Amino acid sequence: MSIDSDLACDRFAVATILLSTAILACAPPRGDLGVYTDNDPADSTESAGTTSGAPTSSGGPDAPEPASEAACAEQTDLSAAWHNVVFDPDITADDFAAACAVTDLQLDPAHLFLDCAGQGVRIALGDAQLSPLFAVGDAVALDYRSLGNRYETWFTLRRPDSEATLLLAGVRAVTLAPAGAPDFFAPWTMTSGAGACPITPTCESPREKLAVEFSHADGATTVLPPSRTIFGASARYELNVGTALLNYRELPGCDLTDLSPHNFAARIVLAPAP
Repeated sequence: MSIDSDLACDRFAVATILLSTAILACAPPRGDLGVYTDNDPADSTESAGTTSGAPTSSGGPDAPEPASEAACAEQTDLSAAWHNVVFDPDITADDFAAACAVTDLQLDPAHLFLDCAGQGVRIALGDAQLSPLFAVGDAVALDYRSLGNRYETWFTLRRPDSEATLLLAGVRAVTLAPAGAPDFFAPWTMTSGAGACPITPTCESPREKLAVEFSHADGATTVLPPSRTIFGASARYELNVGTALLNYRELPGCDLTDLSPHNFAARIVLAPAP
C-alpha cells in the first residue's frame, strides 16, 4: 500500500488502519510523516535490491545519475521503512536503553518481542525479514530515543558483542539522528541531499523529495524514497527510506508554520549473507 504523505495532516500522525477504513488522528504540529499504526501495515510493492530509479553511488568519483521523473513523482510508501516501538507497560521517560532478550517473534507481518529486565517491548516492523536474523533467546541491546511525546523516535538493536554489531535500526523524525548523537546509527551515517528532485515550491506544494545517502566503511549508496536497496561487502544491510522531505516553510504569502523543516522515515536491517 502506498501512503501519500502530501495528503496527510501537516504534522506527525498516529492512526489505526483497518481493511476498509482509515481513521487519521493528528498529533501536535511537528510535520507530516504520514500514517503510523500498531496494526499490520500493508505489504510494500517494492522488492529488496531495488531503488525505484534512485541515484546510487559506491563511493567513487563519479556523480550519481539524476533521479528519473517517474521516481521523483512516486508517492511516499511508509511500508518501505515502517516501524513502531511499543512498551508494555508504558514508560514515562523519553529515552530507554537496556540489555534485552528476544522472547518471541512474528514473521508476517514482522513483530519482535523483547524482555528488557522485566520491561516488555514490542517492535512492529511490517515486511522486515526477521529470520534468521533473530531467534528466541537471543541477547540484544536496545537504545531508544524519542522527542515530542514520541512523535519523533530513533532506535537501534545491537548484539552485545565487542563490536556492538548493528542488527536493526529505525528513524521517524525531523532529523536523521538524535540531537547530540551523530553516531547513533554507527557504522552507518545518514545524510540528506537536495537536488535529486528539485521543485518550484508553492503554498499548495511546498515539499521537495530528498535522497538519503547512507555512508559506511564499504562506501556509500543513495536511496530515493519510497524504496530500498541491499548494500555492503563486509556486512550487507537492507537500507529502506519511506519518507525524506524538505519542507519550504517560509514561502511569501503562505501559512506553513505547522510544517517542520524536514520529515524522515527510514529503517536499516542487517541482511543475511548471500
